[in-house]
Amino acid sequence: MDIKRIILMIITFALGAVLLVFIFMDAANDRARDAAKQEAEINARTYEIQIQKLEVEILERERAIAATPDHGRAVVGFHISRPEDVEYAVSMGERYGFKPTGVINCTRSTEELLAIADALQAAGHPLDIMLTGTPFGEEVNANANMLLAELPARDFSRGISFLLRSADDSEENRSVILDGAYSGYSFYSENGASGTLPSGTPYIAYSFLHTNDYNMSGIMRTIRNAKTSMIIVVDLEAVAQGTVNEETARGWIERVVEERDKGSFEVCSVDDAFGELRRLRAEYDASVEEYENFKAEKEAEIAALKEKVAEIKR
Repeated sequence: MDIKRIILMIITFALGAVLLVFIFMDAANDRARDAAKQEAEINARTYEIQIQKLEVEILERERAIAATPDHGRAVVGFHISRPEDVEYAVSMGERYGFKPTGVINCTRSTEELLAIADALQAAGHPLDIMLTGTPFGEEVNANANMLLAELPARDFSRGISFLLRSADDSEENRSVILDGAYSGYSFYSENGASGTLPSGTPYIAYSFLHTNDYNMSGIMRTIRNAKTSMIIVVDLEAVAQGTVNEETARGWIERVVEERDKGSFEVCSVDDAFGELRRLRAEYDASVEEYENFKAEKEAEIAALKEKVAEIKR
């Protein structure tokens, strides 16, 4: 074998070896690229899963933001038009073990209203007081303002609320109450719900019982299932006039007490019902602030993760 052929063979082997090296290096690079791509895809999927989890956390926190009452609350009220109605309301509260509310009808004459105020003072002010009157107008407004002055002058030291009945539930009349001299709160029925107005003023739904065929089952169901607060007003004027039997009125009260004793809901004073609404509102406001901070933090995390995913997919 001549020298030229030997040199050629050496060169051929050398080139083959170099080629094999390049082939192995390229394969290694391909494997490295594939591994890096696979790792990037895994990282991107991991980031996307983290994003989904964060979005679910935000949604769950948003859904849970509103405080929910642990149970419903019923306030038992008596529509008072005569001094003797005070004694009846007190006797029912003592008999069945609850704090009654007196709903004073401001359409009565000044003399009649002052006699009711005297009866309340003589009894030691055993009732929480709400003022009402239909139709709502100047006379009712004047009488309400008179009682707002006369009751404290007769040693009544608690807050006085106002019950605005459905027939008078208008924006104009609400403004008269909320922007006027009344220091309490307005009550009006809004689909059986209770809560707070945008102004922060709490309201409690009510049912005014003035006929024998009133649907107490529906009222009980609303309080029990919706876990809402409601004031149930027994119209003692209707009892006096014979529109409602006294036995029927007592039966309404016994139905409420029966549900209370079964643990379906609580029977409380109007002050306690308002206290619960104020507590729920405070919890709601705190939850909103906490949620906004939580959401901003999580959305920043989501934005950072999305940027990482975008970089991987470029």
